[in-house]
Amino acid sequence: GSGNGAAIILEGTGTTTFDSTVQTRSGITAAGPVVFDANVTLGDGDTASVFSSNVTAGSSTGSTLTADNGIAFGGGLTLAGGAVTVDSNGSTIALGGPVTGAERLTLDALGGGAGTVTGLDQIGPTSDLTALDVTAQTLSLPSGGLAVAGPMTFTAAGGITLNGAVGSAAGPAT
Repeated sequence: GSGNGAAIILEGTGTTTFDSTVQTRSGITAAGPVVFDANVTLGDGDTASVFSSNVTAGSSTGSTLTADNGIAFGGGLTLAGGAVTVDSNGSTIALGGPVTGAERLTLDALGGGAGTVTGLDQIGPTSDLTALDVTAQTLSLPSGGLAVAGPMTFTAAGGITLNGAVGSAAGPAT
């Protein structure tokens, strides 16, 4: 594609599975559930990626979802099979549904810009994530609390607002 508009539009409500690496010049929009079994690079076109249903990501060696124009997980994010890194290259990472899976999750919205991470409340106070690392320009931690089964790290050059309890079975968040 040219990088103008969404590179892939999935209008069906059934599950779409990508069994190998995905690379596009712009974002993806999807109505139904999507499964990514390998790394994903959604290039720096002009369209963010919007997933209206659940996204499942992960592989035995870990996987990275890079979305240069931002990414919205409207139906949630399930980690399966290995650690998952979501990198927005300075754009917004929006969590709009439950975030689950006994794996490590890294959310990096800072690389190359001043991106944000919204919807951390979707992780909740009793998550089964084994670790959580979040990097953004600024962060606002949810008033309902935030806890995972392992360590948590928050990095925000512009500051972190703590609105509720933050904890981990592995000890305090850093």
